[in-house]
Order: sequence, then structure tokens, then C-alpha cells
Amino acid sequence: MKSEQSIALPYNIGCGLAGGDWDIVEQIIEEVFIDYDVTLYKFE
Repeated sequence: MKSEQSIALPYNIGCGLAGGDWDIVEQIIEEVFIDYDVTLYKFE
């Protein structure tokens, strides 16, 4: 099922105390949703 959806994620999710690298996390998020008709929003 592919329909246009929107997803909002907090900027730096998984970084900060968790120790993640935002550049890597952002790349993973983009790769996960590449085949879906979805708009991703990053809230800072």
C-alpha cells in the first residue's frame, strides 16, 4: 500500500545522549523511505 503520507521526526533523533551521528541517521531514514510516496519533515 503506497499512498502519500507525511512523517515528522525530531532533528537529531537518536543522536545526543544516544551518541548517534545525524549524517548517518538521516541517510538511514532516507534509505528506508526511498520507495514510498512520503514527505519527511525534520523539526529543529
